[in-house]
Amino acid sequence: MLIMALSPYWTITCNNKALILFSPSFTPMSTVATALAKERQTLTKSELLNLSDDFIMKSIRSELKEKLPDCKFSVRKHVYSGGWSIHVSLVQAPYEVVKDTEDFSGYAQLNSYTLRRSDIEREREEGMCNGTRLTDYGWETLKEADRIANQYNWDESDPSTDYFNVNYYLHIEIGQWDKPFSIRG
Repeated sequence: MLIMALSPYWTITCNNKALILFSPSFTPMSTVATALAKERQTLTKSELLNLSDDFIMKSIRSELKEKLPDCKFSVRKHVYSGGWSIHVSLVQAPYEVVKDTEDFSGYAQLNSYTLRRSDIEREREEGMCNGTRLTDYGWETLKEADRIANQYNWDESDPSTDYFNVNYYLHIEIGQWDKPFSIRG
């Protein structure tokens, strides 16, 4: 990806293909994010590397609002010496996302790898994700949130040699530790 400044307009190109021509002072970020999301399958690792973390965060927020308008998400980043991570928390939804609500405190950390894998049929049938029983609505909503948040990432890690190489670490949560999940009424 290349962002070229042609005063007063900028052009974003991906694989030598112009995606969008925009004015940085007048074009909403959602327009830029939408153009990039349409081409995300063609972004290379080096192109992903050139995206700023603020741009990635804005793009994730924008697409979550567009694709899951009934839900409210909190998208936060944490920067530390070894890299950075994104925390995507489902804060409100129109339906229940957890099956066993009497045991649910309003906060749960989920395993995004379980949500991504289609070959884990047993966990999917039971709705289990990191010890939390999800409803079908919860599973599909959080799987889509994971897909959206993970589209600007790469993972060339090799756990057998303790080598980790990712653009960012992704954490999917229901609620936040200080703000529990609620059903939007």
